[in-house]
Amino acid sequence: MKEIESELLSQLKIRLEEIEEKYRYLSYLIKNRLANEKLFQLEIMKIVSSLPSVVEYLPEKPYQGKREKCDFWFKTKTGKECWMEIKTIPTNYKIEELEKPHSKGISRGRMGVIDDIERLRKNAPPDAVKYIAFAFYPIDENHSTDTSKEYTFKKSTII
Repeated sequence: MKEIESELLSQLKIRLEEIEEKYRYLSYLIKNRLANEKLFQLEIMKIVSSLPSVVEYLPEKPYQGKREKCDFWFKTKTGKECWMEIKTIPTNYKIEELEKPHSKGISRGRMGVIDDIERLRKNAPPDAVKYIAFAFYPIDENHSTDTSKEYTFKKSTII
Protein backbone atom coordinates (compact mmCIF):
# COMPACT_ATOMS: atom_id res chain seq x y z
CA MET A 1 0.00 0.00 0.00
CA LYS A 2 2.91 2.34 0.69
CA GLU A 3 3.93 2.06 -2.97
CA ILE A 4 0.45 3.10 -4.12
CA GLU A 5 0.37 5.99 -1.64
CA SER A 6 3.81 7.21 -2.67
CA GLU A 7 3.04 7.00 -6.39
CA LEU A 8 -0.33 8.70 -5.93
CA LEU A 9 1.14 11.62 -3.99
CA SER A 10 4.04 12.00 -6.39
CA GLN A 11 1.88 11.97 -9.52
CA LEU A 12 -0.82 14.16 -7.94
CA LYS A 13 1.75 16.81 -7.04
CA ILE A 14 3.11 16.81 -10.60
CA ARG A 15 -0.35 16.93 -12.15
CA LEU A 16 -1.57 19.77 -9.92
CA GLU A 17 1.57 21.76 -10.68
CA GLU A 18 0.91 21.23 -14.42
CA ILE A 19 -2.71 22.37 -14.06
CA GLU A 20 -1.62 25.44 -12.13
CA GLU A 21 1.16 26.33 -14.56
CA LYS A 22 -1.00 25.89 -17.66
CA TYR A 23 -4.36 27.21 -16.44
CA ARG A 24 -3.73 28.98 -13.09
CA TYR A 25 -6.81 27.03 -11.97
CA LEU A 26 -5.70 26.36 -8.42
CA SER A 27 -4.91 30.05 -7.97
CA TYR A 28 -8.39 30.81 -9.29
CA LEU A 29 -9.93 28.50 -6.66
CA ILE A 30 -7.82 30.05 -3.93
CA LYS A 31 -8.35 33.64 -5.05
CA ASN A 32 -12.11 33.17 -5.13
CA ARG A 33 -12.22 30.79 -2.15
CA LEU A 34 -14.00 28.10 -4.12
CA ALA A 35 -14.06 24.40 -3.39
CA ASN A 36 -13.76 21.86 -6.19
CA GLU A 37 -13.48 18.29 -4.98
CA LYS A 38 -14.31 16.94 -8.45
CA LEU A 39 -10.97 18.14 -9.81
CA PHE A 40 -9.13 16.17 -7.15
CA GLN A 41 -11.44 13.19 -7.50
CA LEU A 42 -10.88 13.02 -11.26
CA GLU A 43 -7.13 13.47 -10.99
CA ILE A 44 -6.87 10.80 -8.27
CA MET A 45 -9.01 8.44 -10.36
CA LYS A 46 -6.82 9.03 -13.42
CA ILE A 47 -3.65 8.28 -11.45
CA VAL A 48 -4.99 5.26 -9.53
CA SER A 49 -6.52 3.73 -12.65
CA SER A 50 -3.09 3.75 -14.32
CA LEU A 51 -1.35 1.88 -11.49
CA PRO A 52 -0.54 -1.73 -12.41
CA SER A 53 -1.48 -2.99 -8.95
CA VAL A 54 -5.05 -1.61 -9.23
CA VAL A 55 -7.66 -3.84 -10.90
CA GLU A 56 -10.93 -1.97 -10.21
CA TYR A 57 -11.92 1.59 -9.35
CA LEU A 58 -15.11 3.61 -9.01
CA PRO A 59 -15.95 7.18 -8.05
CA GLU A 60 -18.93 7.79 -5.77
CA LYS A 61 -19.19 4.15 -4.71
CA PRO A 62 -22.10 3.58 -2.31
CA TYR A 63 -21.24 2.14 1.06
CA GLN A 64 -22.70 -1.36 1.43
CA GLY A 65 -26.42 -1.09 2.20
CA LYS A 66 -26.28 2.70 2.61
CA ARG A 67 -27.43 5.73 0.66
CA GLU A 68 -24.15 7.46 1.51
CA LYS A 69 -21.36 7.24 -1.05
CA CYS A 70 -17.60 7.29 -0.77
CA ASP A 71 -15.79 9.79 -3.00
CA PHE A 72 -13.46 7.18 -4.49
CA TRP A 73 -12.95 3.42 -4.19
CA PHE A 74 -10.41 1.06 -5.69
CA LYS A 75 -9.30 -2.56 -5.38
CA THR A 76 -5.79 -3.96 -5.73
CA LYS A 77 -4.61 -7.22 -7.33
CA THR A 78 -4.27 -8.67 -3.82
CA GLY A 79 -8.00 -8.07 -3.26
CA LYS A 80 -7.48 -5.19 -0.81
CA GLU A 81 -10.26 -2.60 -0.98
CA CYS A 82 -9.34 1.05 -0.56
CA TRP A 83 -11.92 3.70 0.28
CA MET A 84 -11.14 7.41 0.02
CA GLU A 85 -12.97 10.58 1.02
CA ILE A 86 -11.80 13.82 -0.60
CA LYS A 87 -12.33 17.29 0.82
CA THR A 88 -11.30 20.77 -0.33
CA ILE A 89 -11.84 23.56 2.17
CA PRO A 90 -11.49 27.26 1.39
CA THR A 91 -10.61 29.01 4.65
CA ASN A 92 -11.62 32.38 6.02
CA TYR A 93 -8.07 33.61 6.62
CA LYS A 94 -7.94 37.33 5.89
CA ILE A 95 -5.32 37.76 3.20
CA GLU A 96 -5.27 41.14 1.51
CA GLU A 97 -4.21 39.84 -1.91
CA LEU A 98 -7.37 37.75 -2.26
CA GLU A 99 -10.52 39.16 -3.81
CA LYS A 100 -13.00 37.36 -1.60
CA PRO A 101 -12.38 38.39 2.00
CA HIS A 102 -14.24 35.56 3.71
CA SER A 103 -15.40 32.03 3.30
CA LYS A 104 -16.53 29.33 5.68
CA GLY A 105 -14.82 29.24 9.02
CA ILE A 106 -11.88 26.88 9.23
CA SER A 107 -13.54 25.12 12.18
CA ARG A 108 -16.46 24.14 9.96
CA GLY A 109 -13.99 22.83 7.37
CA ARG A 110 -12.20 20.79 10.03
CA MET A 111 -15.52 19.31 11.08
CA GLY A 112 -16.17 18.27 7.47
CA VAL A 113 -12.88 16.35 7.46
CA ILE A 114 -13.71 14.76 10.82
CA ASP A 115 -17.17 13.81 9.51
CA ASP A 116 -15.54 12.13 6.48
CA ILE A 117 -13.17 10.21 8.78
CA GLU A 118 -16.10 9.01 10.87
CA ARG A 119 -18.06 8.06 7.74
CA LEU A 120 -15.12 5.93 6.58
CA ARG A 121 -14.74 4.29 10.00
CA LYS A 122 -18.43 3.55 10.26
CA ASN A 123 -19.23 2.47 6.70
CA ALA A 124 -16.17 1.09 4.92
CA PRO A 125 -15.42 -2.62 5.48
CA PRO A 126 -13.33 -3.16 8.63
CA ASP A 127 -10.44 -4.74 6.71
CA ALA A 128 -10.37 -2.02 4.01
CA VAL A 129 -7.66 0.60 3.72
CA LYS A 130 -9.20 4.00 4.43
CA TYR A 131 -7.86 7.32 3.13
CA ILE A 132 -8.82 10.93 3.55
CA ALA A 133 -7.34 13.44 1.10
CA PHE A 134 -7.88 17.08 1.98
CA ALA A 135 -6.65 20.56 1.16
CA PHE A 136 -7.22 23.70 3.23
CA TYR A 137 -6.55 26.96 1.35
CA PRO A 138 -5.48 29.67 1.56
CA ILE A 139 -3.31 29.30 4.63
CA ASP A 140 -1.98 32.50 6.12
CA GLU A 141 1.83 32.64 6.03
CA ASN A 142 1.85 32.74 9.84
CA HIS A 143 0.15 29.33 9.85
CA SER A 144 2.23 27.69 7.14
CA THR A 145 5.72 26.30 6.89
CA ASP A 146 5.97 27.90 3.44
CA THR A 147 6.88 31.55 3.92
CA SER A 148 6.42 32.64 0.30
CA LYS A 149 3.73 35.14 -0.63
CA GLU A 150 2.45 32.85 -3.37
CA TYR A 151 -0.88 31.28 -2.39
CA THR A 152 -1.08 28.23 -4.59
CA PHE A 153 -1.85 24.63 -3.82
CA LYS A 154 1.38 23.03 -2.62
CA LYS A 155 0.47 19.80 -0.81
CA SER A 156 -2.08 17.07 -0.58
CA THR A 157 -2.34 15.00 2.52
CA ILE A 158 -3.40 11.41 2.60
CA ILE A 159 -3.69 9.84 6.03
